[in-house]
Amino acid sequence: MKFSTKDRQQDKPKNTSRRSEAGRRRLIRIIERQRETIRQQTEREVKDRERIERLRIEVETLRIQQRERCQETTYSDRVASFCHDANLPDHSFGARMIALCVNLSRHMSFRLIPKALKLIFDALGLSVPCPAHDTIEHWCKRIGLDQINHPRQRYEDWLWIVDHSNQIGQEKVLVILGISASRLPPPGQTLTLDQLEVLAIVPGKSWKRDDVRAVYAAVAQRCGNPRFVVCDGAVELRETVDVLEKTGPRVVVLRDFKHFAANRFEKLVGQSERFKSFCSAMGTTRCQVQQSEFAHLTPPSLKTKARFMNIEPLVRWASLILFLLENPDHDAIGDVDRTRLSEKFGWVESYRDEIASWARCCDLIDLSLGWVNTQGLNSHSRSQLEAFLDSSRIWDSNTWEGQLRSELISFVGQSAAQLEEGERAWQSSEAIESVFGRYKCREFQHSRSGFTGLILSLPTLLRDWTPDQVRESLARVKNKEMRAWTQNNIGRTVSARRAQAYRSFQKATKTTKTLKSAA
Repeated sequence: MKFSTKDRQQDKPKNTSRRSEAGRRRLIRIIERQRETIRQQTEREVKDRERIERLRIEVETLRIQQRERCQETTYSDRVASFCHDANLPDHSFGARMIALCVNLSRHMSFRLIPKALKLIFDALGLSVPCPAHDTIEHWCKRIGLDQINHPRQRYEDWLWIVDHSNQIGQEKVLVILGISASRLPPPGQTLTLDQLEVLAIVPGKSWKRDDVRAVYAAVAQRCGNPRFVVCDGAVELRETVDVLEKTGPRVVVLRDFKHFAANRFEKLVGQSERFKSFCSAMGTTRCQVQQSEFAHLTPPSLKTKARFMNIEPLVRWASLILFLLENPDHDAIGDVDRTRLSEKFGWVESYRDEIASWARCCDLIDLSLGWVNTQGLNSHSRSQLEAFLDSSRIWDSNTWEGQLRSELISFVGQSAAQLEEGERAWQSSEAIESVFGRYKCREFQHSRSGFTGLILSLPTLLRDWTPDQVRESLARVKNKEMRAWTQNNIGRTVSARRAQAYRSFQKATKTTKTLKSAA
């Protein structure tokens, strides 16, 4: 069948339209394939990133597990080394256990240590035997005896801190702590107990000058003569340094700053009639309110000994009462009847001026004592203390605090004048007071029963002890030596004599009753 030219011309637009449609479809397919390719590529990238993240997490997990296994291994090794530490000769425990118990005794009682250790070991699932409380006490006393008998390095600049301590009865204990002046803490830091060494612990019933001289001479022969001796001002401790000067250079005696400040405060304030009447009224108030709704405002009790070394609680209480009288609706009063406040404490108002002056004196002593305890003593201490106090506040020279300030600065100046240029010393015996306080905490209620052989454990209160130090000390001192020292220096204690008296009384009473019944 043949088509004419006219027919072909009529069919041409139709063919062109078909070709355009086919091209458009082809283009769409290409675009779809490209989109699919991009989608697949994106999915692969996402999967790759997820795979990399999973791998990173797995690697990190493996590292953590490996680190934990190492820590567990180290922990297990440490526990094993502690539990299976070889026992010391003639001991049922190793040096690690002994050192742990001795260090714990600084913070808890001997009887509590075995109980605490058992609770800890049971919680950790460890089968570790615990020593008895009296065994721990013996360890501490043996280490203490080794410390006071062990030869010391002979310093030429020894600084001794000397003091007595007494409890009940005639017994007193003379303790000497020592440190080389070249090893004193730098200015700005205070002296800590672990920097000191116990040079002597000497119990005795009589402490005359010759007795102190004998102790000084014995310690000097073993350790070397001191350059400085710090004490609280007791005559038998100050004047007996002459025995040391016979065999060495001049010894500088330094009185404790806090004791001097307390003595001056007592003479300036404590002897006044106003202070005495205030204390009397405060004692009456204490009896009236300590069993009432004002029990939380009960006045502090004054100590019979060294009262003016602890006067700050009294002044703080009086300042609180004055504040509450001015602010009767303050929460510090508590849920009590406000109308009775003035009835019980109104008398304090009449001492307002004196209380303010006493508070300023306490602030002066605290500032000065803080400076002395952190700066030490040198040949320029007078001017340095004066500049420090002047920079702190303005002091009225016509008042008690002004007079006390002058006396404190003069006292430091007199002490500093004994030092040579370039020398540095210490003028505080608070370290040895802290040692006595820790020892009384160790004694607990037995501190009222007189000294016992436990005083020999005093050196263990100064610092923590390593297993090596424990091993060396226990090797040098045996139990029999510790018992011999206790027998020779303590003898029969107050508790032992009291128990003997009661046994004799009971025996005599029983005998009397038997004779009466027989008759």
